[in-house]
Amino acid sequence: SNVVFVASKYTTLAALIGAITATGLLTLVGIQLSRDWAIEPLLLMEFAYFLAVPLLLFAFIAVAVQTLSPQKYVGMLIVLLIATVGQFGPFEDSTHPLLRLGWLPDVRYSDMGGFGRIAGFHWFTIYWNAFGILLLLLAITVWRHGASGLRRLRSLLHRTSSVGRLTSATMAVIFIASGAFIFYNTNVLHVYTTDGEMQAWKADYERNYKHYASLPQPAVTAIAANVDLYPSERRYRVRGEYQLTNTTSKPIPDIVVAVRTDSASGNVTIPNARRTHDARFNHYRFTLNPPLPPGASTTARYDITYENPGFVAEAPPDPVIVGNGSYIMNVRAFPTIGYRASYEIENALERQRQGLPPSTPAESAREFGEHEKSETTEWLRFDVTVSTDGDQTAIAPGRLVRTWEHDGRRSFHYRSDTLLPNHFAISSGRFAVARETHRGVAVEVYYHPGHAYNVARMLRATSESLRTFTEGFGPYPHPHLRLVEVPAEFRRFAGFAQPGVIFFNETRAFLTDARNPQRIDLVYRRVAHEVGHQWWGHQLVAANGPGAAMLTESLTKYAELIAFQKAYGRDQTRKLLTYELNRYLSGRAGQEGDEPPLARVDNESYLYYRKGVLVMAALQDLLGEKALNSALRNLLLEQGGPNHHPTTADLLRHLYAVAPPAQHPLIDQWLNKVVLYDFKLESASARRLGDGRYELTLQADAAMPTPEQIEVGVYSAEGTQLYLAKHTLHPGAQKIVVAVDGKPDSAAIDPYVLRIDENRFDNSAKVR
Repeated sequence: SNVVFVASKYTTLAALIGAITATGLLTLVGIQLSRDWAIEPLLLMEFAYFLAVPLLLFAFIAVAVQTLSPQKYVGMLIVLLIATVGQFGPFEDSTHPLLRLGWLPDVRYSDMGGFGRIAGFHWFTIYWNAFGILLLLLAITVWRHGASGLRRLRSLLHRTSSVGRLTSATMAVIFIASGAFIFYNTNVLHVYTTDGEMQAWKADYERNYKHYASLPQPAVTAIAANVDLYPSERRYRVRGEYQLTNTTSKPIPDIVVAVRTDSASGNVTIPNARRTHDARFNHYRFTLNPPLPPGASTTARYDITYENPGFVAEAPPDPVIVGNGSYIMNVRAFPTIGYRASYEIENALERQRQGLPPSTPAESAREFGEHEKSETTEWLRFDVTVSTDGDQTAIAPGRLVRTWEHDGRRSFHYRSDTLLPNHFAISSGRFAVARETHRGVAVEVYYHPGHAYNVARMLRATSESLRTFTEGFGPYPHPHLRLVEVPAEFRRFAGFAQPGVIFFNETRAFLTDARNPQRIDLVYRRVAHEVGHQWWGHQLVAANGPGAAMLTESLTKYAELIAFQKAYGRDQTRKLLTYELNRYLSGRAGQEGDEPPLARVDNESYLYYRKGVLVMAALQDLLGEKALNSALRNLLLEQGGPNHHPTTADLLRHLYAVAPPAQHPLIDQWLNKVVLYDFKLESASARRLGDGRYELTLQADAAMPTPEQIEVGVYSAEGTQLYLAKHTLHPGAQKIVVAVDGKPDSAAIDPYVLRIDENRFDNSAKVR
């Protein structure tokens, strides 16, 4: 029977797929057992399903193609082309998934929310399985007939058994019905947009509304809102009002308001204003009568609902409302005032293709990312009530005024006692809570009940960071500090600090394995970094423009550094700075054009993160931690708060104030120029002195702009530090002579990575 031949081929491919999948999962189990991690058999079976199903579907295609192909190798080539071009080729973004042979939606997993909404995967699996079985039935029909069999297909179908015809008809019905249901979900319940259509939409938005970017607009100075979250239904509603204040020196005749186009319904009103609404872009323009005078305020009221019924063809890029651990940024849910720069096309080639001029979109408009620079100059009064499902806890900035339950739902009222930056987020999840009090500050960690691994470490890092930063920079302004876990669906999101609240991705803090004491404690340093933003980014908000990222991120990296130093000492800090140096040099190698100095950094993360902490470590070494912290405290006292926005020129001025005049040129070099060092220890020789000590002679060479005091260290064979002191090194070759008590084994220049050295591999040498 032809069934035997075709079924044997498919069974062989299916067995191979099963073996590959099982091998991968068994390897995973071995790794988990070796690291003392829990084994979850049911979860492994789910992973096996999601891994194997796409391959099993493709096996249908492979068998059918090989059967219909006149030659084996031609069939193999066709299968390869289908795999590479049909699914991942140039038609991927312009062809509906129903027409992409064997296409299945991506499946994302998080420990908090599981696999999330996978109905689309299941329906596409049914759709393509039905099609695959039809292909196999076709292969059975024409087996051993090749091309001539195709010509005789009608006669062969007549000879097909009634079971075969019934099976074919059933599969055809399932294929058509499931395809119709998928189309209903993707194109009726939702608006299906190809990538090309989306790029054209963005280009049209910029052409139509870019001129609004230069129009004076009022600032949001107060927000009072109700946010109703329905995580189990994947929908939410935002309603309330803004207080809009004209902080400019001229009357404002028009106010522009943008609402995201994926809202299911919405309305925005401003009193005494004529409204025009562009439905394509969900863009409002209000003409005020009379114009809003300088210093005057008006009110914008809004009521917006977001829904996500059924399923979409492709995974939504911004799954803000999820079953457990919803995380909603204000720019994602609330109306925005003025031109929405986040809609702009970033890719330079695509901008050219759309006929747009070169442009750099505003970084502050990003909603998610590796970092979150708080560059907003709007500070507001915050009063928000969040309601959610009855088994969840809602978190928002501000003080928790009260909480209550009604009709099976829980509500949480948050109000700020101080002004907050207009850059906030709201979260809701089924949390366990760990609490402790540090010097009057209530420290709380909200985490998934099964994720207690690092909670104690996070509490320790938070409390120690609060103490270090309070002593160094000034008081912490809130009565609480909450650390909140968000699911891995937000995979581009690592950590985001807001006044009194810090959100962490589950995989970047709560599920990080930090048990090895020899490795850098990533959990501690990430927590210390985000706690540092309670000063740098929230108490001090930099003026928008070049250098703002240094004041927001580099100073926060310095805060992270001093907390880490106090917790783990110089040896672990050396590992940390070595890592940062390698990342800086790697990023520098990929820089297009000239590298800007740190004081003029813009969007270059390898500069404001990596070089930033290296320069701050050098300043700490040069000035001393006490003097450097004094300069930063004075900067914060002078420039912090909602009405003052410093620049790096202000930072430089305060650094000069605590530094001797002789050090000013060096500080200027590090911040306003691009300076690299290259220390080389050519040789190290020792001779024993009469008193039992050893005299070392070091032959060194230094590439550096000017003479500086640089540390030199000597170590025993066991790694014990025998000597560490600063020596004045000058550019060029030189000899360094030191005496030590024990027998030396090695020596090093700048052993603790306090300068940006292009090549650290030649900084040390064995003693002869």
